[in-house]
Amino acid sequence: IKQEKLLPILTNLDVIPESALRLLESKYFLLTYKQNLALASEEIYNQYRKLKQEGDEIQLAGFIEKIKSQIESLISNKPQNPEISKQEHYQDLVQAVYPNHADNWTNYENNESCPDHSGDLEKFEIKDVYEIDLREGVEMEMKPGQEKDETGLTRLEKPIAEIQQKFAKVEFDKGKMFEILDKDIDEKIAECQNKEVFKTREEKIYGLLLEGLAGRQNPEDLKEILIGYQFAEFEDIKAYLEGTRAQTEQAKNPDYAYLLELREFFADHLKEVERRIASEAQNNQEISELLPAYYQEKKNSEQKRIAQEKLDKAQISKLGLTEGFLTQLGRTLKGKTGKDYSLEQIKRIAHLYETFSGGFEQKRTTSAKKRTKAFYGQLRSQREKSFKALQDIVGQEIEPENIHLGELNLQELLQARESFSEQGEYDEELFSRYLVQAFQSVFEDELSIIDQELAKYQPKEEEKRDKKQKQLECFITKNHTSAHARGVGGVCVAGDNPMKAKKAGRPDEECQWNLPNYFQMVLRDKETKICQGLILLRHYEDQGKKILTAAFDPSSTYLYAVDERQLFNSLLGQLETFAKDNDIDIIAVSQNKAMRTNRTGGEFERAMETAIRKANQNFSLSKEETFSFDPEYKQKDLDVVWVK
Repeated sequence: IKQEKLLPILTNLDVIPESALRLLESKYFLLTYKQNLALASEEIYNQYRKLKQEGDEIQLAGFIEKIKSQIESLISNKPQNPEISKQEHYQDLVQAVYPNHADNWTNYENNESCPDHSGDLEKFEIKDVYEIDLREGVEMEMKPGQEKDETGLTRLEKPIAEIQQKFAKVEFDKGKMFEILDKDIDEKIAECQNKEVFKTREEKIYGLLLEGLAGRQNPEDLKEILIGYQFAEFEDIKAYLEGTRAQTEQAKNPDYAYLLELREFFADHLKEVERRIASEAQNNQEISELLPAYYQEKKNSEQKRIAQEKLDKAQISKLGLTEGFLTQLGRTLKGKTGKDYSLEQIKRIAHLYETFSGGFEQKRTTSAKKRTKAFYGQLRSQREKSFKALQDIVGQEIEPENIHLGELNLQELLQARESFSEQGEYDEELFSRYLVQAFQSVFEDELSIIDQELAKYQPKEEEKRDKKQKQLECFITKNHTSAHARGVGGVCVAGDNPMKAKKAGRPDEECQWNLPNYFQMVLRDKETKICQGLILLRHYEDQGKKILTAAFDPSSTYLYAVDERQLFNSLLGQLETFAKDNDIDIIAVSQNKAMRTNRTGGEFERAMETAIRKANQNFSLSKEETFSFDPEYKQKDLDVVWVK
C-alpha cells in the first residue's frame, strides 16, 4: 500500500469489503485493526502493525488497551490538565472521538483554543455519568425458534449464589465478609511464587491474576474472589440481589431485563473493581520488578499457542517436499514414463521443473500431455500452499520465484521465529496496560453467554426491529476536550470560541465557551466510546426561579439509527435528574425553533413538542440573554418542558 493511499483506506475501513481486507491481512493486518481499533490514524495504525509483525500479542493487547483508555478519558466530567494536549496521539484520538460535523463553522485548532472551564460547574451536584439504556421500555420477545439456555444461565448465577450463601452465614456483616474473603485469598496466594511481595488485599488479588496468566492458578478461583470483593467492598449483596429480582419482575419481559442486569454486573460493576485493584497494585515497586519475568513467561506461552495454531491451520507437516508428497509425484512420473524413481531423483526433477518454469508463474503448462499436466499441477499446488504458509509465518509478502520447495522447512522456520521473537523488548507501560485488559477479560465467557442470550430477543413491535437498542453515557461537563462536542452536534455555534473572538477583535469573554453559565451534557455511545452529540445548557436565576435552558443536538447519524422519540424522552429524563439534584425549578427550550434543536422535522422534534404541551407553561427571562456571539443568538421567551 502506497503511503498516500493509507489514510483514505483507514478512513474507509467500514465500507471496504472484508474479502478485500482479508487478501491484505498477512502483510497489513487491516482486518484485525478494524476489529480492534478502526481509527483513521496512520501513526496508531503503524504502531499496531509493527507489534503485529513482531508477533508480540501481549504488548499488542497492551497497546490496544492503552489507546482505548486514552479514548475513554477524552469524554468525562473531570477537569483536565492543560498538558493533556501533549499526550501521544492526542490530535488523532480527539478527531476520532469527536467527529466534526460542523466543518463550515469550526475546526480542530479553533476548538483547542477553549480552556478547561470545569470550575464553572463547582456549584452543581453532578453525577459521574448519566446513563441511558434504549433497550429499557421496549417490549421484547423471544425470536421464533429460539429458547433459553438454562444451563448457561445457571452457570452465570452459580458463583454469585455461592458467595451469597457464604456471606449469609455471617448475616452480611461487612467485617465478617472480609474475613471470609481474606481467608480465601490467603489460601490461594500461599501457593504462589513471590507470595511475600503481595501484601495488601488488592495486591494479593493482583498476584492471583499474574499466577493465573502463568497457568499456575485456576481462573474460576479468581472469579469467585472478584465477585466476593465486589459485594464486600461496594455493594450490599442482599439488597442487590433482592432489588434486582424485584426490578426485573416488574419489567415487560422479566427474562430479558434480568439478562441486562447480569450484563451490567459482569461488565460494569466488576470492571471498576478490576481497575481499582490493578491501579493500587501497580503502585508497588516490588511488584513492578516482577513484571518482566511474568511478561516473558506469558509471552512464551502465547507464542507456543500461536505456533501450534499455525501448525494446525497450515498442516505444515504435509507441506514442502515431504516424503508423502514425493511419493505422490513418483506415482505420476511412473504413469508418464513407466519407471520407478528414488526420492532423490524425484526431488531433482521437481527442482528442474521449478527452475525452468520460473517458479510456476503460469497456472498451467503448455504441454498437451496429460501426465505432464498432472505433474505440473501437483507441484504448483504444493508450492502455493507451502508459500502461503511461509507468508503467514513471516508475516509479510515473499517472492517465491527463486525459492525451491526442497529448501523449505516450515517447522524449523516457525521454531526459529519463535525463539527469535522471545528476545523482544519489554515495555513496562504496555504490559501494565495488558494486565488491566487481562483483568477485564476474566469474565469474558460469562459476557459471551449473556450476549448470546440477548441476541435471541427482538422488539415485539415490528417497526422497532430496525432500530438499534443502544446505550448512551451522558456527561455534564465543561472540560477542555468537551469543546469539540458542538462540532459533533453539527451546530452553527460550534466555533464560537476564544480563537474566533480574537480574530474578530472581540474580548475573550465574548464567545459562547467563555460564558460562565454555559455548559454541556455530552453524549457518548457506551460501546464505541465515540461522542454522539450534546445538549447545550444555560443556567439562570431569574424572578426567584432557577432555570435550565437546553438545546438538544444529538448527532444526526446516531439519531436516525435509534428510536427518536425514546431518545428525546431519555435525554430529558437525565436532565430532570440533574435538575432535581440541584433544586432547579424549570427546564425550558427557546421558542426560537432554530435554537432548540438542529434535528427538526422528525419524531425527535415531535417528542419535544409533546413535552412542551404536557408542561403547558411559558417563561420569559427578565431580559434578552446572549446565547452565542458568532453567529449571534439571544434568548428570552421560553417553552417549558419540565417543572419541579
